[in-house]
Amino acid sequence: QAGGKNGYLIPGVAPADALQRIRFNTVGVAQLSVPIYDGGLNKKKKTEAAANFRAAQSKTQDTQEQIRADVRQAANNIEFSQARYTNAQQQITQATDALDRAQGRYRYGVGQNLDVLDAETQLAQARLARAQAMYNYTLGQYQLRRATGEQIWK
Repeated sequence: QAGGKNGYLIPGVAPADALQRIRFNTVGVAQLSVPIYDGGLNKKKKTEAAANFRAAQSKTQDTQEQIRADVRQAANNIEFSQARYTNAQQQITQATDALDRAQGRYRYGVGQNLDVLDAETQLAQARLARAQAMYNYTLGQYQLRRATGEQIWK
């Protein structure tokens, strides 16, 4: 604080003149507040902070486990799709051979038209299985990219 007040005696100045002069004065104040008892607030805040820290660690660990599980699942899907694709290729080869034989038997009058239709159906189903395996393989690749955090599109 700062202020002024009349009436100070100034050394070397006549008292009548000293009363007419304004002399500035200053006052300084400092306050210190030390709580003696806080009702256990600091201890409770410390306990709460420790609990929040443990919860964050647990959530981080859960997220990491989920990412690992997603990566494993995507890799398994890719492997499974590759095996299904290989199997579908073999089915296509076998269905093509069966169709050729059924058409040959029908051509020579030994087989029926129903045998040819069944062989064509088997070939179409094998081709569909191959297409589904290719789709699942591609989907598995994108699932793996997503699980590892790779940007899929821009």
